[in-house]
Amino acid sequence: MRIALNILDGNGNGNRKSIGIEICYSKSGGERYKKAEENAVILIAQMLKERGWGIERVKQHYDWSKKNCPHRIRDEKRWDSFLNRIKAEMNKKVEADKGDNEMLKFSSNTFKNEMVTFLENAHKRGLLSSHSWINQAKEGKLSKDDAICLIATIINRSE
Repeated sequence: MRIALNILDGNGNGNRKSIGIEICYSKSGGERYKKAEENAVILIAQMLKERGWGIERVKQHYDWSKKNCPHRIRDEKRWDSFLNRIKAEMNKKVEADKGDNEMLKFSSNTFKNEMVTFLENAHKRGLLSSHSWINQAKEGKLSKDDAICLIATIINRSE
């Protein structure tokens, strides 16, 4: 499996063999886009580190379908810079990761309760359409990856 940016190629290998990461606000740009791009850098770095994968796993939508995507990064000729930012994020001190992992004990009741409350509030505010995520969190069946992706998505939608 590969991490890929903005995979929207129907039944092609991009969708079947990748984890798609959408960077929102790319058409409007501005501070919201910069924040969304930074969130993508952090999320991709974390996902690569958790799986023991290298930066070579990160692909553009263009690599799969020849679509000019991620268009803002491509148009601004920042793909290498984007990858370097991911690498820098991956290379942060291991001690910091240990601290993060201690803070995010996904099996703890405290985290589960906080996640349920967070998701319920997001659902009430219209930032989360499916109630199934809340049920999974209540049952302790929400994976760490799903929780991270949900938190990032909800934060982006609330900005």
